[in-house]
Amino acid sequence: MTHGLPPEDLAAIAAAPPDATAAELARALGRPYGPVHHALRRMRRAGGWFSPIADIPCTECGRPVTGPPGRRTHAACRPARDRRLARAWRAWRTGAPAAATERQEPSDPAAAAAFRARELAHALRYYRALPDDRRAALSAKWAARDRDEHAVTRRAAERHRDAWTEADDRYILEHLGTASREVGLALGRTSWAVRQRRWRLRRRGGQLADLGAHASSDGDGPQDAPIAPR
Repeated sequence: MTHGLPPEDLAAIAAAPPDATAAELARALGRPYGPVHHALRRMRRAGGWFSPIADIPCTECGRPVTGPPGRRTHAACRPARDRRLARAWRAWRTGAPAAATERQEPSDPAAAAAFRARELAHALRYYRALPDDRRAALSAKWAARDRDEHAVTRRAAERHRDAWTEADDRYILEHLGTASREVGLALGRTSWAVRQRRWRLRRRGGQLADLGAHASSDGDGPQDAPIAPR
């Protein structure tokens, strides 16, 4: 809200009479018109000088983080956040999930599934607590990145629209934790086609039997569209 204005200027703007204009205040304070106009408009809409505070879940522990908008992690949780982001960046760069020790996941399958469920719950709580404009911006960013990745895999998809084979399905099931972009490049498919095939295999419980009879080519039609973030 301050836009670089010091507290004394904000106090003068808050104490200005109701008929004062932003141009008059900017001349009196010797400040640019834009920041003064923005601060005056927000103060009058809110009924006074205020400091916006957001109360959203911490990205690491899930407890509320109270502070200015944009603060998403407790100070004590920042080392854990930095380690998590570093692991995610390494996994993205290599195209493969990080090792269990790097992800700090338990080796037991049931415990690992519970761990992933907690991680997803934290992410969903954070996302749903965001303002509508921030969620819309994130959705647009993710959609643009998804289109870019699809374009990269589409140019290299020499098996585009070919029937899926049992070997293809087995490779997909063995690399469920790998980015669809990397699986698509390995199989000569698009990232959207890999994502759609994963969905179909999961609906069948990951079974390969009788898939050859139902093999079909996934193209760029509606069934190959990217999944919108929820």
